[in-house]
Amino acid sequence: MLDMKGARKKVLHIFRKGPVVRMFVRFVLEREELRTGIDHSWLFKEDPKDARLLTDLREQGQTVIEYFGIKNKIERLRTVRKAIKEADMVIYHALVLNPADLLLLNISRPLIKKIRWIVWGYDLYFHLEPNKRPIVKITEAMKRSIAKRVPVLGCLVPGDFLLAKEWYGATGEYRKIQYPLEFDYCTLDRSRDGVTTKDRPRMLLGNSAIASNRHFEALEVLEGQRTLQEFKVICPLSYGDVQYGKSVAKKGKELLSDDFEPLFDFLEFEDYAKLLANVDAAWMNHKRQQALGNIVALLYLGKKVFLDGSTTSFAYFKDLGVSIFDSRELDGKKRIDLKLDEGAASRNAEIIKKEFSRDGASKLWVDLFRS
Repeated sequence: MLDMKGARKKVLHIFRKGPVVRMFVRFVLEREELRTGIDHSWLFKEDPKDARLLTDLREQGQTVIEYFGIKNKIERLRTVRKAIKEADMVIYHALVLNPADLLLLNISRPLIKKIRWIVWGYDLYFHLEPNKRPIVKITEAMKRSIAKRVPVLGCLVPGDFLLAKEWYGATGEYRKIQYPLEFDYCTLDRSRDGVTTKDRPRMLLGNSAIASNRHFEALEVLEGQRTLQEFKVICPLSYGDVQYGKSVAKKGKELLSDDFEPLFDFLEFEDYAKLLANVDAAWMNHKRQQALGNIVALLYLGKKVFLDGSTTSFAYFKDLGVSIFDSRELDGKKRIDLKLDEGAASRNAEIIKKEFSRDGASKLWVDLFRS
């Protein structure tokens, strides 16, 4: 990946924070093909809360651009502008722009041609937020002005690309992009060994303490199920809004009593994989594409997964041929079958393993870097 003069290509990554950030950075550090001919630089808009990660980047000769420690807003803006100008390609891992960034890119529009927008979901679905304050309308208009000039958009779910075109006027090229899985298949296979005998079915509800999980609506439905069958609800709340998580836990205990188990402690990957292996079903009640890593792991493990049928992720998995179920059909009056038959579970696992792999994800990123 050298230019005509033999120079290495300079790729700038701009992140906010989250588990995907750490996974992707580690992925680049471990895969030589992702670094061949490429000088990566990393700009974290927020503290990744992982000193070891920053140290590893520097020890391997990677450029970490100081940003989140800078207090002066003008200096921050200068830092972003300089980093973008020096790069050949700028990858926004989620196009989340503060007012200063919006102003910079609208004033310096030639810089936009360097941008590759990797759609995460929340950066796209903010369009649907009910906030109608004048400043929000202005910033959304500025974001549309940028989005329609971005030459390449990357995402796993094609439906999200179509929404970017519809909502933000995007005209760029679609490229399939896949982040590395949080779980490798060996870890998931080992997790099956830890499956315990259960006295009743278990359902996983949501993936985080974030309001987009719509826990409260789901809990109302599940309360009605208590008269129809015995079951237990496991609810991960270790990541996200602490106060929201506490309110979910309180409501869950109020409606389901001891049949509701909130999880506030962060689990390492292997422990979380064991948790997934020990549920029978999962309900991801998001109205948008979210929790893909969890969904993929659950499907590989043969669990019955319920998603909102209006989401782009539901359509994506259906198109793959996966047996997945529409949560809009769930109510508190009809007994919910929490078991997936063995044939469907086996087919789901085969499809997932074929579609999702670290080698496959690496090839997609290499192709993007070369474009």
